[in-house]
Amino acid sequence: MKKSAILIALLCICLSIFCSRQEENFSVEVINGVRHVHNYAPQWGDEPKVSLEFVQQIGDLDTEDENFQLYRPNDVAVDGEGNIYILDAGNYRIQKYDEQGTFIASFGRQGEGPGEFRFPNSIQVSPDKNIYVDDILRTVVLNSAGKELRGLRVEEGRFFRFKVLSSGEFISYGFLKLGAEYDGKPFNEPILKVFDDDLNIVREFCIPLDTGNWFTNRSMNEVKYTIDNDDNIYVAFALQNRIDKL
Repeated sequence: MKKSAILIALLCICLSIFCSRQEENFSVEVINGVRHVHNYAPQWGDEPKVSLEFVQQIGDLDTEDENFQLYRPNDVAVDGEGNIYILDAGNYRIQKYDEQGTFIASFGRQGEGPGEFRFPNSIQVSPDKNIYVDDILRTVVLNSAGKELRGLRVEEGRFFRFKVLSSGEFISYGFLKLGAEYDGKPFNEPILKVFDDDLNIVREFCIPLDTGNWFTNRSMNEVKYTIDNDDNIYVAFALQNRIDKL
């Protein structure tokens, strides 16, 4: 009995030490039903569990091959077969390569007609291999061969830095309001919006931090985000030192 009591006491002590160390590194808070984890120290110490290794490069400053001469490559997307699509914005075109980086095709040019771009800034490939290009106030939909299927007009500032979900819906980071006319007014328009195939808003979320000043509101709520294979959304607020998983 004494040995059992001693073992139980030792386990309790070890557990309390472990928990106290955990509490030193982070705390958990639930705000409006959302679990927030506040990190106070690196969780991995001096031995990071993630490392980066160079794998591949496409394009070069000194290349003479036109197919690899990129000018302001704004965005990149990959389809289900591993093909790589680079939005070569400065050349108003899309460059398609296989997963080894071998050039396959090029499509697009400057203009306002079918398959043409004015100011392309982001690209995504949907599960059905259609290519979506955000071109200012127009979203251009192309098939995998570069033929334009349709062009969708959207309201200014409503469709930006978008990604295609596995459901076929779109998630977009909208422009934040900027200007003295918004100073002092409620700043609560959701940052992320989900659109259906006709670009109607289905749902919106991720309420911004309102500092009471339009300039700091814009900078403090600038985000970068990505999605995983299960459509979980990871939102990084660089100036708020936080990442939200939705």
